[in-house]
Amino acid sequence: MKNQLVLVDADSLIYLAGIAGQKTKYYVVMEGESGYLYPGTFRYVKDIDAHCEEHNLTVIDKEKIIEELPVEFSLHVVKAKLEEIQRKYGKRLRVYIKGAVGKNFRDEIYTVQGYKANRNTPKPLHYDAIVSYMLRYWDAIRIEWKEVDDQVALDAYESSMPYIVCSPDKDLDQIPGLHWNYRTAVEYTISEAEAREFFWTQVLMGDAADNIGGCWKVGEGKAKKLIAEWIDEHDEVIWENILKVYEESMEHETCPYKEMDADEVAIQTARCVWMQTERNALWTPPGDEFQYMEIEEERWDG
Repeated sequence: MKNQLVLVDADSLIYLAGIAGQKTKYYVVMEGESGYLYPGTFRYVKDIDAHCEEHNLTVIDKEKIIEELPVEFSLHVVKAKLEEIQRKYGKRLRVYIKGAVGKNFRDEIYTVQGYKANRNTPKPLHYDAIVSYMLRYWDAIRIEWKEVDDQVALDAYESSMPYIVCSPDKDLDQIPGLHWNYRTAVEYTISEAEAREFFWTQVLMGDAADNIGGCWKVGEGKAKKLIAEWIDEHDEVIWENILKVYEESMEHETCPYKEMDADEVAIQTARCVWMQTERNALWTPPGDEFQYMEIEEERWDG
């Protein structure tokens, strides 16, 4: 269908394109059983491990070296991916990228541990050039105070016309409808029931990629199993069951939020994993009215 709104979460595309504009290699010094040192250069870490295992060597020093390639390599990836999306789904693209300031309401509401504090991936060498290209030639929209995911979700829920979500980010599986993973070139559909189940599963397990811990000692497998058992119940019942699991989790000696209120931890988790369906809204337990944040939304053009 070409007459539809095409919502593109382009944050991942920036990094995908960035990889094309740089070359990584590792300069390694290895030691043999005799104490002799062997220097070497490798393209991938897995190659270092395989070489050391084959020759019974131990790495004693490793330096990561990033070489800059022409920026055109990166810009070509952006152009090719976005034009591919246009050919498949139509010209009506909305391209979203992270804001210049990078503020996010989750930084303040998640107090269990630092939101995204585990992120240490450096920006690609051509990051600024890629962003400038997206702003100038693709009318990209920079999103402040929330995630790009939130804006994609908002525009999907507010759309009066059919839409497709283009992103490799699994968090957007909370949005029912047609999806296109531009990294793997896979199209799939999320039903209302699947979107609902995905959200409740995340409330239990959290999101390790964003440093949202979820319920202590409840991993993905257990979370999926529990939610599958409860999914035919009303949301109020599912929420009560989730609260009980959070309360029980505090009995573990190693639980990182033992000194906090279990209900508050569960609410914080739900608010962090939830993709907004109303502007500036905070997720609230089933049956409660939404709470709203008083924030100034800003759009940056450069």
